[in-house]
Amino acid sequence: MIPLSTLLNQKKIFGPEYIQRYNLFRAIEITAANAPGYSTGQAMAEKKSGGEVVVIFALAVMMVFLVLAAQYESWIIPLAIVFAVPLGVFGAISGQFLRGLDNNVYAQIGLIMLVGLAAKNAILIV
Repeated sequence: MIPLSTLLNQKKIFGPEYIQRYNLFRAIEITAANAPGYSTGQAMAEKKSGGEVVVIFALAVMMVFLVLAAQYESWIIPLAIVFAVPLGVFGAISGQFLRGLDNNVYAQIGLIMLVGLAAKNAILIV
């Protein structure tokens, strides 16, 4: 038996009681408030807009349609492919809702696979 002080030095360290983590990484919570003299409306006016997703999605669908129109040399045939994918996604989401299932990671991966399979089948059928 030997004293513990021969192997290490002890000192008290003050720190947080627990460490918040997000996906196994250390995380902190950040809160903010308006600077003195500024109203909430002025602070919201400086907020960057986040509505670009709809525009980007519409441009992506238009690009897919144009590529398919060039491939099939027709303006009507690509409509069957473009409309088949949202119909399949709608069916899957409504089936999830009717059964009371939550939209977890597995369901989202399944939806991504469904989009690929629906597009592939629609292209093969056409």
